[in-house]
Amino acid sequence: MRFIRQDITSYTSDNITQEYATWAIGTTYAVGNIVMWGSYFWKNSFTANIGKKPSEESPYWVKWGTSNYYSLIDTQSSTQTVVSTDLIVKFPISYIDTLAIGYYTAQQLIIDNLDASNNVVYTQSFNQSSNEEVFDYFDYMYAPYSTSTDKAKYFDIPRIGTQIRVSFIKSIFTEVRCGFLVGGSAINMGKTKEGVKIGWHSYSERTTDKFGIMSITKRAAQDLVDFETTIPSSNLMPLRRKAKVYRDEVVAFIVDDNENSIYENIVTLGVMQDMTPIATNNDLTVLSWSILESV
Repeated sequence: MRFIRQDITSYTSDNITQEYATWAIGTTYAVGNIVMWGSYFWKNSFTANIGKKPSEESPYWVKWGTSNYYSLIDTQSSTQTVVSTDLIVKFPISYIDTLAIGYYTAQQLIIDNLDASNNVVYTQSFNQSSNEEVFDYFDYMYAPYSTSTDKAKYFDIPRIGTQIRVSFIKSIFTEVRCGFLVGGSAINMGKTKEGVKIGWHSYSERTTDKFGIMSITKRAAQDLVDFETTIPSSNLMPLRRKAKVYRDEVVAFIVDDNENSIYENIVTLGVMQDMTPIATNNDLTVLSWSILESV
């Protein structure tokens, strides 16, 4: 079990560009003008808007959506980056040792470590197989058949070279899609103790009138991922501190990286809701985790 905070803030690509100009403090905007600010599009709703920074609280701007460029690396976006050709992106290796790629459609992934002259110094790849009858356990996870979509995969990255190049090869698909590309330094959450429990919680309202007739007002349903891990007891306090620092951030989770497990390669985005030690001794501690999925 590992989780990875996003360290990729920008990248280069030949076929994804920023669709609108970045908001500028000295520019006067007319009603309907669209700008980029942060990861999002903002649409102006005020005549002769100047100097008013886009934000959720601003009466002058309406959040219009996530750009095709930033959807790839914005962990809070639920949209996908979409292109009609192969997608190739490059970014500094920095402190990245793990890549989590999720909710994607492509026939092949190629991960290259590049030196300062763009020469490949290390490469790894993953090809989708074509086992049509293999059951897909969960949405957004790795599914080993080529005609499915919404897969997820992670790669361990050796710290050699200066850049990482990720290639999404379209092949049989009409377009390439990717929901998230998270790169960073992975934090070990311990070894999976038992299976992973996947569920959801409904926030719909249910009322019953005096005649016993029930009405339901539908609201959001929150996806939940619960599991238990074991760690050396000496690692409990350092892990607690790290988990607490990132508890309100959307991070990528590699829920089980045991190659012999049926849960291998469950990669998802989520927020830590709870981490509780439930049993401990001088050697090992059992931790209970509860993750709210955000994809």
